[in-house]
Amino acid sequence: MDNLLWHGRRLDAYRHPVDGCRRGLQDGFRIGDIDLYNQLFRLAFHEWYESRQTDHGNRVTVSGAATFGVDGMHLTGGNGIAAFFTDFGGLHDTDITIEAWIKPYGPGGGGFGRFIDNTKIIGFIPVSQKITFESDGSTVANSAADIKWGIWQRIAITRVAATGSCKFYIGTPYVAMSESDGSDPLSGIPVAGVSMVIGNNSGGSRGFNGVIDEVIIYKEIRSLAQIERNRIVTWPGMAALDYLTSNLVALGDYSHQSGTFTDYGGVTHTAAVGVTFDSLLGASFPNLGDKFDLGATLGNLDGALTIMCRFRADSGGGNNYGRILDNGKLALGIAGPLNAIYMTSNGGAASGNTGTNSITAGQEYMLGVTRAADGTCNFYLGTPMGRSYSFALIGNTDQDSGTPVAGTHNPYVGDDGGNSTWDGYIDDILIYNAILTHWQMARNAEIMLRK
Repeated sequence: MDNLLWHGRRLDAYRHPVDGCRRGLQDGFRIGDIDLYNQLFRLAFHEWYESRQTDHGNRVTVSGAATFGVDGMHLTGGNGIAAFFTDFGGLHDTDITIEAWIKPYGPGGGGFGRFIDNTKIIGFIPVSQKITFESDGSTVANSAADIKWGIWQRIAITRVAATGSCKFYIGTPYVAMSESDGSDPLSGIPVAGVSMVIGNNSGGSRGFNGVIDEVIIYKEIRSLAQIERNRIVTWPGMAALDYLTSNLVALGDYSHQSGTFTDYGGVTHTAAVGVTFDSLLGASFPNLGDKFDLGATLGNLDGALTIMCRFRADSGGGNNYGRILDNGKLALGIAGPLNAIYMTSNGGAASGNTGTNSITAGQEYMLGVTRAADGTCNFYLGTPMGRSYSFALIGNTDQDSGTPVAGTHNPYVGDDGGNSTWDGYIDDILIYNAILTHWQMARNAEIMLRK
């Protein structure tokens, strides 16, 4: 590690010594999980949210309109963050590899929102949705593959100092890194830049529009295998949770907000009726009729779905059928007479459940439900046990929840609009427009437990 100049992460290597070392997830890294050799710097922005990085040796200055969440740094195309690294030189006289997790919502400030900029080294995602990179401040190299708006992608750029020749790599939480262009486009003969800015340019006019996390720069050309390894071990807090997701609502994170809420999918909600928020437990619904309206963004919810959440049920709730999620036809909640979680897809004509007495009052659970387009559903349930957990298929397989039909109102969390109100807490609701595997759900459950 002689060539390591700075490592922007607290080394709490043994916070979760067993699962963390095995899985390499957030809060569970060993020092060996991130390759530090020839690493210039690394910024794990989700740690600002966790207040685990407060002193950066005067090398990082946070400014502007950036906010921080468990998934990284949130930018809206405004002034954003200025991250200054004044003692790393111009990065023109060395081979480099730049890696980052990005979740762009659009092209950002001026149509050219920056994920990195030192006036000569410039990286951004324009309207064309390509990774665009310059080494001399003017010669443009583009990836062949497109970047998608609204989902997490791991990107990497390698650049040869002598020629400015580039390679681009793109992956997602569930898709391995791959080179997007075999032609090695030229980004210009490298020219010395100045202070590095992450998420904008130095003038504040090219703000990134989206979320950035786990930015790493190496002073060498990294191989595909090395880049892929970092993709695996640097999933930012919630990145893996909302790949292919229609919506992610981390209700506990609303404990410090009021009025209008914006979830990590960029969807704004204004109708929280009587709901109270606890940063650790999530949302509670103290009175009959209390609910959290998810708005019209999710649509009819009448196709294939995966729904996940954390919950604690203190009783059967209103009408003894307290709801986790309800849109008038799809209903997911507790069946008080059975002490079980149930789901129907068409208003009650058919339903599946986790099995009689599978739920204990006052116990926290992690739930996963998959539902095929024909209404066939399966239930997965996890019980936290210290820093570990179980997460397994429960109840009968391939149960019939009824043929899915379009909902009759916006999806509500915590109620059905008719006083079937949840008694307890609900948090980290994920609604996917695809059927996840058991492994994907188990991994999400582990992240939710650690969140």
